[in-house]
Amino acid sequence: MRGVLAIILLGASSSAFADEVRISHVRSGVVLPGSSLVCGDLGDPPGSLDMSYWHSYTLSDFGISSDVLVRRIEFGIELLALPSRDELTIDVNLYLDEPQSRPTIGLPLLASANITLGEVELQVVSVDVEGVFPQDKALIVEVAVPPLYDPTTGPIGDVFIPGTNALGHTSPTYVSSLACGIFQPQGPDFGSWEPLVMTVIGEALCPADIDEDGALTIFDFLEFQTLFDAGDLRADFDGDGALTIFDFLAFQTAFDAGC
Repeated sequence: MRGVLAIILLGASSSAFADEVRISHVRSGVVLPGSSLVCGDLGDPPGSLDMSYWHSYTLSDFGISSDVLVRRIEFGIELLALPSRDELTIDVNLYLDEPQSRPTIGLPLLASANITLGEVELQVVSVDVEGVFPQDKALIVEVAVPPLYDPTTGPIGDVFIPGTNALGHTSPTYVSSLACGIFQPQGPDFGSWEPLVMTVIGEALCPADIDEDGALTIFDFLEFQTLFDAGDLRADFDGDGALTIFDFLAFQTAFDAGC
């Protein structure tokens, strides 16, 4: 049996303590029965084949002007039914690209993690995965779901349906699937479906907190001076690839701005 796509239509002292950052392209994080894209056979019994769901994020779209340390990814599941097994492992991969880039296969991997789940219905799950998301890059997030049956023998009831809603969004979900011949992530020009409920959660980084003690103090000045004297480009605060007096000025500006 060959994989087919099935669209489911259902209805002064500076503080440096980190601020939590939550960014999402969906206006609501609730999972509702909606319009989801699945590679597989949703007959009786149903079954799903491999499918990756992709989102692209650029920090300036969310009014964020600092780098972000990503801590975890949340994503929705409409249904994970596993009548023939106890659990399923889903991978979450992070990549970086140029701002506003759409997802594409072959980007360098920034970080990866996975989550092992039993049966799930209408829930949002959370995966711990850590990586620095620079403000001048796009973060590409992939949720990669493995196949749940052998297409040569047919589905056995195990199925994954992504969690979506029709409550509004600012950017689409892209999809790819080897089984269904979608070798590069495709967007809404390929079909019509609601986006995956997904949220990137992390903390805004404070560049002037060089000693990373959670506060801006004289010790950050001393650490900056040490890096500068050693020719360490971590002291290149103006980003021009050289260490000059302008890096001192940029550091002072960042320190005065706080975090």
